[in-house]
Amino acid sequence: SDDQKRARYDKFGEEGVDQDGMGPGNAEDIFDMVFGGGRGRSSGPRKGEDITHVLEVPLSQFYNGATRKLAINRVVIDHSAPITTCNACDGQGVTVKTVRMGPMVQQMQSTCPQCHGQGKTFKTKKSKEIIEIHIEKGMKSGQKIPFRGMADESNPDIEPGDLIIILKQKENEDTAFTRKGNDLFVRKPITLVEALTGYTTVITHLDGRKLIVRSKPGDIIKPIDLTSEKHYL
Repeated sequence: SDDQKRARYDKFGEEGVDQDGMGPGNAEDIFDMVFGGGRGRSSGPRKGEDITHVLEVPLSQFYNGATRKLAINRVVIDHSAPITTCNACDGQGVTVKTVRMGPMVQQMQSTCPQCHGQGKTFKTKKSKEIIEIHIEKGMKSGQKIPFRGMADESNPDIEPGDLIIILKQKENEDTAFTRKGNDLFVRKPITLVEALTGYTTVITHLDGRKLIVRSKPGDIIKPIDLTSEKHYL
């Protein structure tokens, strides 16, 4: 009826009344109608924000690989409670107010105060979950491990973002080894006699192996000399 069309027009503006007298398409249509079209629309479902967590990893786990368990607390939709379309904005998340000033008509858009722009009314709850983080051999500090859809759930119609685990090598670690790229270095003090006449020393590797390192006969070791055992790294 004309009264119904007038009510939709007052609530949603011109786009609220189409040829069939139906309501508006969605909030983006209203936004385009009020502020002008031309905005690109992304395909596929909307996605929420990603969250990050820094995980400290000792050098031995970067070398040997490891599986770590981590307890996370996230917000999820409470599906035991009803999920309903907001009746204040008809699920659009916005309301449009029409102001008439003589022959001029101005439309003002604002976030729906009842659903706070969500378009639906629903309840959320806290959820504690345990995830397993697989650290593969040779991974480096700064690498990221994504867990798809494990961020907070903010809306039933929005796909949750990802939980991004950022690996960070543990600082001030009690180990003789340091890492530079894909190489491991260990600083081993020796006596002056060993430097002049030769030495034999045993190094316990990060995987528990005992490595026997010997100087070559006749070599004189100078400070900061390097000995490479490439097949062990």
